[in-house]
Amino acid sequence: MKIAEFNVRCYVCWKQFLIPCLSEFSYGEFLFVNYKTRKFRYFNYFENENIEKIVTAKLNSDSTFENENNYKKRDIRLKLIAKLSDGEFEPIFSNVKCPRCKIGFHSMPNNRSGMTNIEKLTFKITNKKSMVETINELSL
Repeated sequence: MKIAEFNVRCYVCWKQFLIPCLSEFSYGEFLFVNYKTRKFRYFNYFENENIEKIVTAKLNSDSTFENENNYKKRDIRLKLIAKLSDGEFEPIFSNVKCPRCKIGFHSMPNNRSGMTNIEKLTFKITNKKSMVETINELSL
């Protein structure tokens, strides 16, 4: 997936680094990051029906989530998707953490440096299991 890449600067240690950013008009699309490898992955709800079914079933079967507002449920959904994915990926909620100081407080991505190719988030291990087994093993 081709995604725009932007230069940002950390407000704490002043390190400059690149981050990918989805369009403001993205719907059902999210970015995930593995901070150990600094690799980014792309996820689209509409292309991952099986994962969406598993996450929805988990949310519906767990009473601890029923009183949460929609924004909190969205964050929980993304965390569950990260748990189901191959690798140690985390959803990007607002700012990407700085590679030097590990703090997510950087300038706005306004200086586009080009386009980068980002692979899709994969679920090979999850897809080998049954839906019931996956839901029972899934936790935050």
